[in-house]
Amino acid sequence: MKKKKKAKVYTFVISFILIATFSFQSVLAYSPQDSLKDLQQRKQEVQRRIKEAESKEHHYLTQLKVIEVELGKAQDQLNALHQERDDLNVRVVEARKELLSLESELAQVETELAEKTEILNERVAAIYKEGDPNYVGLLLEPKSLADFMNRWALMTRLAEQDARIVEEIRELKEEAQFRGERIEDKQQLLLKEKGRVEEVVQAAEVKKNEILAKYEEKRVLINEARQDLKALEAMEDELEARSRAI
Repeated sequence: MKKKKKAKVYTFVISFILIATFSFQSVLAYSPQDSLKDLQQRKQEVQRRIKEAESKEHHYLTQLKVIEVELGKAQDQLNALHQERDDLNVRVVEARKELLSLESELAQVETELAEKTEILNERVAAIYKEGDPNYVGLLLEPKSLADFMNRWALMTRLAEQDARIVEEIRELKEEAQFRGERIEDKQQLLLKEKGRVEEVVQAAEVKKNEILAKYEEKRVLINEARQDLKALEAMEDELEARSRAI
């Protein structure tokens, strides 16, 4: 009875050993294949993500080139506007200098006009009141009628000369005033144009800053895509090495 029991136990142990050995051999035979399949699937997934990363990088690089062109145009426009603003500043300064010079000239003309007018008025008043010796003396004691006529003509020329000098000075004053008005109008137009250019410059600078922000954003995205691509390529190499080791 005991022998039969021992035989049964022995048979069970032998059977267990055979089953375990067969199962272990099965694991050894198929587990590497399953691991290789898993690695291949992971490798395919990594390769798909690599293509996506490369596509993103290419897309961002294309956008970056477009933005670089826009940025170049914006900078060229801004440079031209800065040059225009600088030219206007120079013209405004020149107009102010010209206006100041003309104001000084006008003040001098007005002073001279006032002096000449006062002299002429005093001379006319003296002739009417007491008689100007320079004028009246010419008419006194003529030697002949011809001498009288000559003296009268001389006196007339002196009076006309004084009046002409005053008139010339008055014309100079009017011309200076007219030039001053034109220069002042020119200065106002230049200042108005300068204000317009300043507004355009500010708008151009805002536009350039917006483009720069887009440019920096794309650069960040490109760097991220390249980092992802580098990490994925390293992962692909690792999976390839593990696949070869199996």
